[in-house]
Amino acid sequence: MAVPALTTTFTPSPSCLVDLYQYPYTSITCYEGTIPVSCQYVQLGPPSTSACFPPGWSPASTIYFSPGICPSGYGVACAETIVTGTLPETRATCCPSGYYCQTALNFPWYTIYPCVYDNNGYFVYTTSIPGTGYATSTGGAGGGFNAYGVKIRWRATNLSPEATSTSSTTSVSNANTGLSLGAKIGIGVGVGFAGILCFIALLFLGVRHRRQAKNRTIGKELSLLTSMDSGFGRNRIGNPESRPSFVTLDTLNDTIDKRLQYMDRDQRVRIAVLDTGFDQNHENFKQARPRVFIGENEKVPCPAQGEQPQIDRIKQRRNFCIHGEGGYNEDTNDLHGHGTAVAGIILRLAPHADLYIARVCKNANETPRGQVPDEEEENFEKPQPITVAKAVEWAIEEEVHIINLSFGFWHCAHNEVKDLREALKKAKEHNIVVFAATCINHGVHEPVAWPASDPELAIGIHSADDFGNKSEFTALHFDGANFMVLGQNILSQWPSAEGGGFRLLSGTSYATAVATAMAALVLAFTWQTICRNERANLPDVPLGELQTNSGMTKVLKKISTPPDNNYRNIRPKLFWHDYNDGPDPKTRVSKSRGHAWNIIETALRI
Repeated sequence: MAVPALTTTFTPSPSCLVDLYQYPYTSITCYEGTIPVSCQYVQLGPPSTSACFPPGWSPASTIYFSPGICPSGYGVACAETIVTGTLPETRATCCPSGYYCQTALNFPWYTIYPCVYDNNGYFVYTTSIPGTGYATSTGGAGGGFNAYGVKIRWRATNLSPEATSTSSTTSVSNANTGLSLGAKIGIGVGVGFAGILCFIALLFLGVRHRRQAKNRTIGKELSLLTSMDSGFGRNRIGNPESRPSFVTLDTLNDTIDKRLQYMDRDQRVRIAVLDTGFDQNHENFKQARPRVFIGENEKVPCPAQGEQPQIDRIKQRRNFCIHGEGGYNEDTNDLHGHGTAVAGIILRLAPHADLYIARVCKNANETPRGQVPDEEEENFEKPQPITVAKAVEWAIEEEVHIINLSFGFWHCAHNEVKDLREALKKAKEHNIVVFAATCINHGVHEPVAWPASDPELAIGIHSADDFGNKSEFTALHFDGANFMVLGQNILSQWPSAEGGGFRLLSGTSYATAVATAMAALVLAFTWQTICRNERANLPDVPLGELQTNSGMTKVLKKISTPPDNNYRNIRPKLFWHDYNDGPDPKTRVSKSRGHAWNIIETALRI
């Protein structure tokens, strides 16, 4: 039977695409070897379905929407076309992104949960214990997670399943029109737990890939402004109708969930962000990092579960633009937007890193950006080398592991950058990895900016699109590794004073932030407690080199594509681009770790 047509995008509550719940299945007995145990299965989304599904939905196989489109955060996972009458009709199942249609019915609950996700990593969950409260545990690798599917049908004369509303989205009803927990699936005594794992698709089941392809002419949407001899990357704000780039970032986050087993006692990575400041009052920074985006055009952030608020990961702030009575003050309020966006990207992609914010600029004007006289406007984008040098010295004192410089300098006399050069040499001596943007606006018309052009002092980063292609504004290659990462149509936070929320941004500056986050993931992986045996088994491998520009470059080369016209694209799967898990779930995690350490060992022995 058909329920009412679903022709506008239904947006589920964020928890529907984030939280995990474990339930017993009492109809059968499961066995571990020859020992009988209670059967349990894991479901995505809370028991209350009214917030998760369109009104009228139920898991019955006879219920479908016609015509219908997939809810936000879902994609067509399987479909078939049949002819009814004279017109062909497509019948499809929408699954949460990252899930696929379950065809094997080895387990009875798959008949009511047609979508499944293959879990190969560890996940943390909270389970309720009657009479004692709650306990936190770690779930083992292997097995699958289940999710409800939404069945839709449409004809050629109807809208497609990828259509979105241009007027309004379906609001979430408080009425309980969905499944009754006790009556429908008999799991009233189930044990619930919320997982930190936010599930996203590697390629969004192909749907996101197709959507992204429509926006590959990104150069036509960029606001390319005038060049300058030094400065931060200009904020290239994309077309509001464009969709964010998700392939690279989703793959990277999926790799984090699947391959990295963080523990609270693991050493955290410290990153200094030298930029235009940071908007500590942004509402989103009060939440955990955005893990997925849902809603119309997929621009509504959904926070990662079980992680601390982003603002708590900002450990120190220092304003090098003006002097306070006691020296440089801590007012790093972002008057521009660039620094907030850069920091937001790193917070989003490096969950085990803390940030140290340094505001650097050319003059001491504290007037909001929109009120600055025209002749002084560019000063917000033109940091002086002497100011940056002082910020680098501060970062060294704070014992950071990585410095992010999403800016650069051109045509500077040696004496103009002398102090900064010495500061960067000192950072090198203190085993600090430095990432720097290769260009701002000049693209192929100018050489690479300094210090990105000097491999001894920094690792230069170019921009690529979501499919690894060199951006139109990418600088000329230089005598270095010429790494590229995503730098187009990235969603990041925008200062509250400038409207807040999230903006689509493009530029080498933002690619540099992505690369910094990737390097932080590499360091965090090698420092994990769970890797202590791997470290102990490599006493003659100079692991300390990973905290140098040269050592990090060696490892990044190993996890990048082969040079294509001198450019290398850092793969978002990091160490596991060409790795396939073995059949034994008991050894998957350890073998996956061993594969990564083989790459690290090979790289550092060069």
